[in-house]
Amino acid sequence: MGLGGSVPRLLAIGAVAGLAASCGGKGVRHDEGAGGAASGTSTTAGAVSAAVGSGGMVGVGASTGTGGAGGSTGSTGLGGSAGLGGSTGLGGSTGFGGTASAGAGGEAAAGAAGAPPEEGVECPSTPILSVTGAYPIMAAAADFNRDGSLDLVTVNRDDDSVSILIGSGDGGFSAREDFPVGTRPNALAVGDLDGDDIADVVVLNRGDGNVSVLRGTGDGKLANKVDFATDWGAWALAVGDLDGDDQLDVAVAGTENLSVLLGSGAGNLEPMESYSTETYPEALSIIDMNGDDKPDLVVTGWKGILSVFPGNGDGTLAEPVENAIPFGTNSAVVGNLDGAGGPDVALIDSWEPELEVLLSAGDGVVSPVGSYPVGAQPMSDSPYSFPSDITSSQASLALSDLNADSRLDLVVANPGSGSVSVFLGAGGGRFPPEADYWTGDSPLGVVAVDLNHDQKLDLAVTKFDVDSVSVLLGRGDGSFEVCN
Repeated sequence: MGLGGSVPRLLAIGAVAGLAASCGGKGVRHDEGAGGAASGTSTTAGAVSAAVGSGGMVGVGASTGTGGAGGSTGSTGLGGSAGLGGSTGLGGSTGFGGTASAGAGGEAAAGAAGAPPEEGVECPSTPILSVTGAYPIMAAAADFNRDGSLDLVTVNRDDDSVSILIGSGDGGFSAREDFPVGTRPNALAVGDLDGDDIADVVVLNRGDGNVSVLRGTGDGKLANKVDFATDWGAWALAVGDLDGDDQLDVAVAGTENLSVLLGSGAGNLEPMESYSTETYPEALSIIDMNGDDKPDLVVTGWKGILSVFPGNGDGTLAEPVENAIPFGTNSAVVGNLDGAGGPDVALIDSWEPELEVLLSAGDGVVSPVGSYPVGAQPMSDSPYSFPSDITSSQASLALSDLNADSRLDLVVANPGSGSVSVFLGAGGGRFPPEADYWTGDSPLGVVAVDLNHDQKLDLAVTKFDVDSVSVLLGRGDGSFEVCN
């Protein structure tokens, strides 16, 4: 397959991404199952990159966009991504049911969630609160029942399950069904692994040292899981076509190893090939970082290293290019932040806490250009008591064009503040001061999606401590409905 051609199998989980490092509290890391992947969506052109990490990362810069060329890294768009000035993609996109959504729950219930907002933090007037399984780490979206409205899948760490939540098309969800996976699941990705044009789900089970593939049946349900061995204790998951055979492959990042499992069709994966990282990686993404039209793997570690493993185009990887990033980085996204054509990086330094922007030189090297304060993160001073095995890493940083101005914007979940921060892109990799919106207790993952078919991106926020998702409806100008 030509690398600018169509890769019809990857379902983009949105134009958002999180590439996360996990560290429970100060000096604590790798207790039990934090992690989680980015899920989010999109707006206009193209589809997002083929990646989801343990806080995951979805590359947006590689998608077709304003002035962009090519599709995104082997992805199929669930509403396409907001690729802006995007770089050459590694495979076109195929829509699996419009704009990717997220949210969760059985019966959708209107009403405020959690405690009242702090002074200066705006709150949604009618957030939609939906119930998930126990301890939802992250979410991804696809049209699992093929009715034209996006549904949601969440990975639920404490009851070893994923939940399918059927979207009603108005921002709510009409039904929920749980499906068992492995022990301590901590990341998921959505894609068509068996070539039947129906969304399948891949789950990383940290406690078992494997990934589970659950094939979609097209009626909103998933078949029984099939497991494939990986390194034990892995934290991050990415899906994309690494060898150009039109079959989705799976990459997994563990404590000191990066593993690649090539897809062989019908939802099957070949035995893993491992690469040493020595950086304690927490998340990864599949995207072309060096402009050679071959998918690369981008890995971030909690020790303060972002590594780019150049892909050889046959499923193997070359020696990595290493970049220094802040120690304790707990989320990152990849996209064209400055309009110059190459994938850039935005990440959260949770010690400060700050949002940092790094621009790409087009060869796997990124350089910092600015930083912006955000709300309380788990490793910063926070009144919230975080479990020892959780950070805000799981999809806590989203990237999408929220105000349709052909510039990528950023959304940050602030678990210690009960809010999300919205940064509207001003071009050139610059982001003016943010607006904060109240979400209620323990926001962790955030995705930007059109949940109600009004062509405006909404925000869906997973809340790990109350087993739910809140939806904030967007106005189309980068703002969200607030209290009167």
